[in-house]
Amino acid sequence: ERGGDRWFIGSVADENGKTLTISLDFLDTGKTYMADIYADAPDAHYANNPMAYTVTHQEVNSGSTLTLNLA
Repeated sequence: ERGGDRWFIGSVADENGKTLTISLDFLDTGKTYMADIYADAPDAHYANNPMAYTVTHQEVNSGSTLTLNLA
């Protein structure tokens, strides 16, 4: 929502997958947020196991980065 405290980030990859690093430097400095991360599971595969995912929660701030593996 524009001007709000909720942010949504999404990404997809092709059949080759990739690792994505996201800087959260757009967040307000000095403020802590709770990130709910829906990500491909370690055994996810675009053809053989496309629905495998994990859900994690972590505190983040404007100095945080997220490194995600896209299957």
